[in-house]
Amino acid sequence: MSEMIETEVSASVSNITELPWPTYNKYFEVTSTDSKNFFVKCKLCIKSKTYSTAIRSSSNLKKHITTKHDSKLKELEEQLKSEKTFGKRKHDETDDSCKTKKQLTLSESFIRPQYVSQEKLDSMITEFVVLGNHTFSIVEEEKFKYLMNMGFPKRKCLTRKTLMGRISNISQELKIELKEQLMSTDLKYVCATADCWSVYKKSYIGVTVHWFDPITIERKSAALACRRLKGRHTFDVLAKVLHSIFCEYGIINKISRVVTDNGSNFIKAFSVHTQTSETRNTGSRVETTDDDEDGEDENDDEIDMIEIDDILANGLEQNPEYSLPPHHRCASHTLNLVATRDSEKALSDVIYKRQMRSSFAKMQGLWNKQSRTSVVADTIHDALNVYINVPNTTRWNSTYNAVKCLSDQLQKSEAKVQRICDECGIPRFDKNDLAFMIDYCKIMEPLSRALDILQGDKYMTMGYLIPTISWLKRKLTELSLAGKCKSLAKACLDGINLRFKSMTKEIPIILSSVSHPKFKFKGMSPFEKEEGMEFFKAEVEQLQSITGIVNVQPATEDDFLFDGDDVEQPHTEIDRYLTTPFSGDLQILNTMPIIKNIFLKYNTALPSSASVERLFSVAGDICSKKRGKISDQNFENCLLVKINFKIKNK
Repeated sequence: MSEMIETEVSASVSNITELPWPTYNKYFEVTSTDSKNFFVKCKLCIKSKTYSTAIRSSSNLKKHITTKHDSKLKELEEQLKSEKTFGKRKHDETDDSCKTKKQLTLSESFIRPQYVSQEKLDSMITEFVVLGNHTFSIVEEEKFKYLMNMGFPKRKCLTRKTLMGRISNISQELKIELKEQLMSTDLKYVCATADCWSVYKKSYIGVTVHWFDPITIERKSAALACRRLKGRHTFDVLAKVLHSIFCEYGIINKISRVVTDNGSNFIKAFSVHTQTSETRNTGSRVETTDDDEDGEDENDDEIDMIEIDDILANGLEQNPEYSLPPHHRCASHTLNLVATRDSEKALSDVIYKRQMRSSFAKMQGLWNKQSRTSVVADTIHDALNVYINVPNTTRWNSTYNAVKCLSDQLQKSEAKVQRICDECGIPRFDKNDLAFMIDYCKIMEPLSRALDILQGDKYMTMGYLIPTISWLKRKLTELSLAGKCKSLAKACLDGINLRFKSMTKEIPIILSSVSHPKFKFKGMSPFEKEEGMEFFKAEVEQLQSITGIVNVQPATEDDFLFDGDDVEQPHTEIDRYLTTPFSGDLQILNTMPIIKNIFLKYNTALPSSASVERLFSVAGDICSKKRGKISDQNFENCLLVKINFKIKNK
């Protein structure tokens, strides 16, 4: 609509050669106009300079006379006063038959020929409904039709049936465009994430895809599907659906890793149906164990993440019909298990257990009071100017955030917090409680930061995993030496060592870190560096034999000057890679084709399945209570259009 208005106004002022205020034409000359401004030159100024003033206001012109030609100001004001009086008298003395033509008002200009086509209007309405999460029936509401008729009187408003047809067509167009990108011969590696989700007694499996642009090395992401699951979510059912989706987009042989949480049905689906490491080249020195495949409690009103680890009771025999790509367990979900389950082992320390239960009892009492009564909530807000954070059951770091909030308030406004406790009938926090809360936050903060890092999307790669876990282990080792919560730090450290031991020793994980120019060998021990270099050199030699790329710098024209001299031989690509500092731009890899190929092969994968959780966040907005009866196909179409809309017209 704004484009139409600007076009109309522009057309109406393009031929104007004089200002609409006659007095100012004596002092200024119009040079050009646009939809909002007059551009003029002052006739009094010696130097020719262009000034601008709004079409509806002459204030800039008067300001110029006042500041630059004050000797003319009195004359200007007298002329303006005379013009105003003359205009009023002329209006009073003129009858209706002698009235001059008026310029069209903004509302009148809408009646003029339309500049928005019917197709453009239909597209605008479709985007408005889908991207704005509006109900589909809004296009048939009288007020919406009235709005469209007033704005576009010669255009027709979409019907609900036509709207759903357009959404379906756009979804199919986006699928075709996405498939063309993914099946490009230049694109060799992609990563997928998958998870299960339920809402209003319906279950779905969501799948996203991630890759690097082979030229710009820029991270790309898209949603592949959000399919309805009926019946029990056994590993065989999951394998069948995933295989179908991957084949639908033609990427079954391009996927370097499929990232899921630690649910036993996902684990078994991939252990049974995954292609062998020899055919997929994803070997590991240590066999992956299935220790503690516990899921995480999720419950947010009527939207739930499926407890997939408790669903499967008995496995089915292997079905050779389905062949899945290599699997990777979500590192973020594994860290969640460290923070929620492994941390409980610290309770074996009697002193820690006593202090933890005492402090958390007081905090829980305050959290409950704020959540259950508005009177207490208002009291807290009036005293602290904020509501305190309250934990929820969906994310462990909500507890960390809640404890940190109370700890900060106690250090900042202890008297106010203690007064709130008195009014609520809760025991006051003492010095031991505050010391415990501070130590608790010191230990849980590195876990929270590591989780935030690994859940990244745009810049995240598998190469971040080893450096992040190494940093986390180093921080927890330092914190386990002293403090009221040293038992907690020790328990979390033991959990990390147990859960990530085999993962960080997998050859593809090691190569992902070594081939990332930001890290290379950071976070590795001397032995791990030596071992990592062996894997790296072996991978380079293997790619050289396949591609035929020579691993030396190209010869220059003046090399003949040094023939026969004792000069240093050209560096290998590995040497150049290791000695070249990283500036933050991955395009540096374009100068090292072998290293670039290794980077794309092992860093296309993500360490976390957080992206599919973000997909479910959007899905929750689409499948609202007002849309509870939306069909499965319409639901998936809307979701794919909303998430993949950025692909359109690229």
